Amino acid sequence: MKTITHLVLLFTFVLFADNILAQGDIKLELKEVHAIGNELHIDFLIENNGHDVVLGVNFSKIKLYDSKGNVYNPSRIVFAQSVVTYGGASQSCIQGIPMKLKIVFTGAPSKLLLVKSLMFTINRKSDNKDFPIKRNNIIVPTSSNKLIAKALVDTFFMEVAPKVFAQLISLKHEQQQVSIEFIVLNTDHDKNMAFGFRDTRIIDNLGNSMNLKIIDFSGKQATYGGIGVVMPKGVPMKLTYKFELVDPSATMIKIFEFTSGQVKFQIRDISLEDFVIPL
Repeated sequence: MKTITHLVLLFTFVLFADNILAQGDIKLELKEVHAIGNELHIDFLIENNGHDVVLGVNFSKIKLYDSKGNVYNPSRIVFAQSVVTYGGASQSCIQGIPMKLKIVFTGAPSKLLLVKSLMFTINRKSDNKDFPIKRNNIIVPTSSNKLIAKALVDTFFMEVAPKVFAQLISLKHEQQQVSIEFIVLNTDHDKNMAFGFRDTRIIDNLGNSMNLKIIDFSGKQATYGGIGVVMPKGVPMKLTYKFELVDPSATMIKIFEFTSGQVKFQIRDISLEDFVIPL
């Protein structure tokens, strides 16, 4: 069973807008992820909005994890004009002047479609304070997955089958129904994907269990059993679950469970207020 929850950024970092992290006067923005040959490049933009400060990034504190639990160390750091292959890089960050930070991994990471987790720290030299950074579920854009790559968010993203990714994009109330909608993208060869009624359920914060009424997968609907379609490579498709709303006073979905093949997934703690994640 795989569980997806709201992921809280370490310490006092907060998710600010899509790919922007802020700590005090320091802002860090994830700008681009791309593979070049046998290298994976992850680019950030750092901006200091306070007093001039010296910031550093250390090799020993950078780790990249793939979905199988393998861990990789960087091969190169490019911080403004500094290029280093060991130790670390430091730069004086002038107020209001953005600076580029690139972290490069060589070898196996360049073949990844998904970076499960990237962890590193930014060190403020004046008081030797480390600010931890953690980004999960980073899509490596290719010609077949650029639509999903726009999201680059931690929350409600999952690999539902090998090289098939699903992103929860909306929750909507429709009369006495709650609709939960995903975008599903197959980045592999054409394959059949199926989602079923078995083991699919919602439990709200009042303990009510909502009944699944309809599954809509790329325009095909099922009211029992399940539904499967052939997913061409690189073509995003919508997957919608429609549940009967039991108690209008409920404010949260405590758990949403569904299956893909023989694997069960969980999403926890979804507000029952309507929302849409823009792509």
